[in-house]
Amino acid sequence: LLVATRGGEGLTRLSRDGTVAARREVHAVGPIVIDGGRGRIAAAVPGYAIVTVPLPGAAAGTIHSLPSDVRSTVFVWSDTGRLLVGDAIGRLVLWDDRTSRAEVLDTLGTGVDALACTFTGKPRVVVCAGKTVWIYDLAADGTPRGEARRVIDLPVQTGTVRQVAWAPDGASFVIGTNTGEVERFDADTGVALGLFARHA
Repeated sequence: LLVATRGGEGLTRLSRDGTVAARREVHAVGPIVIDGGRGRIAAAVPGYAIVTVPLPGAAAGTIHSLPSDVRSTVFVWSDTGRLLVGDAIGRLVLWDDRTSRAEVLDTLGTGVDALACTFTGKPRVVVCAGKTVWIYDLAADGTPRGEARRVIDLPVQTGTVRQVAWAPDGASFVIGTNTGEVERFDADTGVALGLFARHA
């Protein structure tokens, strides 16, 4: 279990019995995404920035920082070990932390609120920006390819999207908003498949 604290302890890895197994000093203030196969994490740090660091307990390695002109809001590891980043001005950026190369893949016109990848069935990424949901097909190297497909325009009364996640089969996804709505959609047609009970 990996735990992030804001009191200066950084990232803590706990063993099965709850004891501290290892710590890594990182001042995480937002999302943390684990790349377990490569023994590292990406963590949001102050100033819309992202750093990638070795997992607590892993061999020491280099800390990499996202270029300062990319004001990240959300991010996810691609299947090839690069970060797909959505930023505050609506750009979709592919960042290779090992080479420090950041490539702008697309600009959506409004800040990216949530994104998620699936590598089951058709590899794809779903991106939520404002009231619009976009889907990109992923190439073999984990990069979005071709034009984005606009699948849903959410109703004006829908809250701000906070999370998006794929179903295990990769055929549908769910979005969650700041008003407690959780709704499932077909990834090919954009048809709503069900609204779950509101949560606080």
